[in-house]
Amino acid sequence: MLSVCHGTFAGMRAALVGCAIVAGWSAGCGGGGAAHTIDGGASDGASDGTSPNTTKITFTLNNVPGDIAAFAFVAAYQDGDGAWKPVPARSRDTFAFDVSSATWGFAYTCQVNVRVAGVVTALGNVVEYHFAVAERTALTDDILARCTDRLSYVELSGNISNRAPTGTYRVAYAGNAVFIDKATGNYDMLVAPGTHDLLVLHGSNRNTADDFLVDAAIVQRDVVVNAAMAVPVDASTATPTPALAVSVSGAAPISSETTTNLFTGNGTAVALAHLTKTPLASTALAGSQPAGDVYDQRVTVELVAGQAVTTTTATAAPAAVSITAPAPLGAIATTSAATAPYPMFMSTWPSYAGAVGYTWTLAQTPPADRCSSSPSCTVTWTALVSPGALAAMPAYTMPDLSRLPGWSAALHFVAGTPATGEVTAMTSSAGAIDFPPGPPVAGTSRVFAHSTFTVTP
Repeated sequence: MLSVCHGTFAGMRAALVGCAIVAGWSAGCGGGGAAHTIDGGASDGASDGTSPNTTKITFTLNNVPGDIAAFAFVAAYQDGDGAWKPVPARSRDTFAFDVSSATWGFAYTCQVNVRVAGVVTALGNVVEYHFAVAERTALTDDILARCTDRLSYVELSGNISNRAPTGTYRVAYAGNAVFIDKATGNYDMLVAPGTHDLLVLHGSNRNTADDFLVDAAIVQRDVVVNAAMAVPVDASTATPTPALAVSVSGAAPISSETTTNLFTGNGTAVALAHLTKTPLASTALAGSQPAGDVYDQRVTVELVAGQAVTTTTATAAPAAVSITAPAPLGAIATTSAATAPYPMFMSTWPSYAGAVGYTWTLAQTPPADRCSSSPSCTVTWTALVSPGALAAMPAYTMPDLSRLPGWSAALHFVAGTPATGEVTAMTSSAGAIDFPPGPPVAGTSRVFAHSTFTVTP
C-alpha cells in the first residue's frame, strides 16, 4: 500500500505540539481531523447480562481499513494488567470487549509506505490507549489518516493571479495546504470532498527560513468540491491580517516560539504563524467571521533543556497574548524492560499538577539495511494514558504484543540504533473529557508539558 503525502515542503521544520501538526504553513489534528467523542463512567452491574463483575467497553476507531491486511492492521485489548488479546467483536468501526479489572487498554497497529518528496518510507505505528473504567467506558478516535483505504480525495487546482512581487502564497482547503508554484502561480492538491473554506494566504519568512507570519488573506467560504475542479483566485482581493503581539514573562527562556492555527467552522485547518525568534507574534483574519472559526494560539517556552512547555488558548476572537511560562514536567527515566521477543522500555516521570492525560512516544529510524519493504523506514510507538490508569508515580511499560495474530516483526525496534522519545503531560480547562486532544473548542485553555529522552536498544 502506497500513500502519497501532499502539501509538504522540503526543509520545513515540523513540530508536534499537542494535537496540532505544524509543517511549514499547514496544520491538522489527529487522523482525520474529527473531534474525539467520549462517554464516561462505569456501568452498574453486568455489561451484557453475562456477569455482574464485568464492564462492557466500546472503542470506536473511525475509518478502520477495509483491507486490513494491506495495512497490517491489528486491534487488541487489555483487561487490567492481563495479557493483550484480539478484540472479540467489531461492528464496522466499533470494537467491544468486557473487562473485570479497574483499568482497560486498546491498541492498534498500522504499516504503510509513504512517498514524501519522491522518497518512499515505510512507516510502522503502534497506538495504545489506557483508561480507568471509572473514567471511560466508551471512546471514539480517528485512525491515522494514512492507515485507511476509506478516505477519498479529489484534485483541487487553480491559479493565483495578480500576485505580490515578494513573499509567497499558501492555499488551504479542508485538511490540506500547499505552496503555489512561484513561477506560474499554480497550485494543485488532493483534498477531502465536501463543503469547506478555501483560504489563500500571503506570508513572509521572518528571521529564519522556517519562521513565517501571514500578512494578507483571501477567504472563500462554503466552497463545494465533490470532483476534480479548478478554482482560480485573484490575489489583488486579499485583505491584510493584523499582527498581534506575543510576550512571555518570568525567567529568561532557553528558547521560545509561537504558532497560530486556524480551524474554520467548515473544517479547514491551517497555520497562520510560526515564529521561533523574537519578536513573537500571532495573527488572525480581518473583520467579522462566522460562528465556528477557532484560533489556537500557542506559545512554547523551554526553561530547562529538553523540557518545553506549550500554553494554548482557543478563541473566536484572537488578541495579543501574554503568558507566564508554566512549570516543566521534569526528567524522564527510561530503562530496558525486556530484550525479547523484542526490545521494550519502561519510562517513569513526575506527576504533573492538574494533568488530564499523558502521551508517551518513542520513534526510531533504523539503518536502511534493516528496512524490509522500502529504502527507509521509521517505527513509532505511542501510548495515551489517563491519570486513572496510572499509579501515584506515573510510569509506562511497552507491552508484549508478539502473540497477537497478524503481529509483524517490522514493528520492533532494532538493536544498536538510538530511539528518541517524549512524554507530554496535558492539562485542560475543559477537564478530562478533553483528552485525547482533538481540535480545540473556543474558550479552552491547555498546557502541554513535554520532556524528551533518548535510548538505544
